[in-house]
Amino acid sequence: MIPKKLKYSMTITLLALGTACLATGCKKKHDKIDLSGNQAAESSVQTAPAATTVSGEGNSENKTGQEITIEPAIENAAGQSQGTSAGGSATASSLSVKTETYRNGNVSVQYPVISDSSVKAEINAHLKENALSILKAYEIDETKDTVTITCKVLSATKNRITVRYEGDCAGPDSTHPTAVFYTNTVNLSSGADVRLSQIIDPATLASYVLSDDCTFPEADAETAAAAKEFLASMDQAYYTNLFQHADFPYSDTFPECFSYEFEGSVYVSLPVAHAIGDYILAAYTPENK
Repeated sequence: MIPKKLKYSMTITLLALGTACLATGCKKKHDKIDLSGNQAAESSVQTAPAATTVSGEGNSENKTGQEITIEPAIENAAGQSQGTSAGGSATASSLSVKTETYRNGNVSVQYPVISDSSVKAEINAHLKENALSILKAYEIDETKDTVTITCKVLSATKNRITVRYEGDCAGPDSTHPTAVFYTNTVNLSSGADVRLSQIIDPATLASYVLSDDCTFPEADAETAAAAKEFLASMDQAYYTNLFQHADFPYSDTFPECFSYEFEGSVYVSLPVAHAIGDYILAAYTPENK
């Protein structure tokens, strides 16, 4: 299951993903997910309840509305002021944030809600809209498809909020789900999304990704080696363009790449073959390069 309107220029990527898509029930980027596969009656015949947003108390498996522990992060995106101390500890400017969950059938997407009265309601509406935009981008059929997305708030201060989303999605006949990863950083003063190109020069980051210095902090050695080989199949021009168009806002084309800043490093998701994990997260620390 791949977003319909992603504009990949990756010929090699398409070839690499072809076999995986047949196995997972997904289609290539300009096709809607195939939901016509033969499936057991008990799971294919389903009447989805009305979509709901759950908050407050829940059962042990689906508690929502809980307070999130805010992790310290460096806030130095263009136009932003420092939000943490030199030692990285959270400051008094941290905001209170809860999660709520959009549910419909087998679709579950968490999103953050800032409870601080100083934050405009429009900000929370924007955060929710971005969180749920994956459903439109991937053309999810909420009566048949399965989507599970959780969110983690990495930073929430008077200046901005940074949220990381990850999970997976699958059609009713999929043998393996597609991994999903996206992020959202919002300037709480303007309500605008903060993009990767505001934090770092895309060409500089492109050179780094293609270098031996590039690191993948959440991947094991085997996966990292496979990713390096895969990423090397594209040139600097491709990655520069990828990074120039990374992150929200989402309009007609869902971003192929997402990023966030945490404790002085910039983390960026890179699309890879399904066999490698659908995406891999690279870390870039400017002062060390």
